Amino acid sequence: MQKLFATCALAISAALSGCISTSSTKYNDVERSTVSFETEKAGRTFYETLSQFPEAQTRQTESTSVNLIVLNLHQKTISGPNRFFNQAIELCDTNKDKVISETEADIFVVSSKALGTKKST
Repeated sequence: MQKLFATCALAISAALSGCISTSSTKYNDVERSTVSFETEKAGRTFYETLSQFPEAQTRQTESTSVNLIVLNLHQKTISGPNRFFNQAIELCDTNKDKVISETEADIFVVSSKALGTKKST
């Protein structure tokens, strides 16, 4: 009789115990740096070079999951392209005046080719 009671108690406990599950998505992107261009050609040169990098157009997604018997946690972090843009501005604006000149844009083109991470055209 005690075995039957223990088995029933165990079955009821298992049936009533729930699984704790949580899922979250976090959008993580920095604010885009403010920059101006000395001429239209400087801006066009910068943006054409920047567009050659696949990182400039894509979002980066990172997922983390923890699965235990009664606990399921899932977190997803999405980072936008502003971080890559800010790094490109920092690399391009050699005198740090927040104005990209034609010379700086031309140097950015050469330095990006040296990095060798441009997608093939």
